[in-house]
Amino acid sequence: DFAVIAETVEAAAVEVVHRLLGGGGELLTLVTGDGCDESVVRAVSEAVGRSRPDVDVTIYAGAQSHYPLLIGVE
Repeated sequence: DFAVIAETVEAAAVEVVHRLLGGGGELLTLVTGDGCDESVVRAVSEAVGRSRPDVDVTIYAGAQSHYPLLIGVE
């Protein structure tokens, strides 16, 4: 478990992804929720591209309510 306090959803998502990838991983899966702004996905994808170019990023439109972004690392 971890907690992130950030000014924006983008900043929080980037920090969570960095923490998750800190333990390793080669595939990042992002599942966008209903109403998730494209800027969130773009911010995460760009941050991973800069810091971990070896990680593949896959994006799915999940359209789930309540959660703007689900994140998985394998």
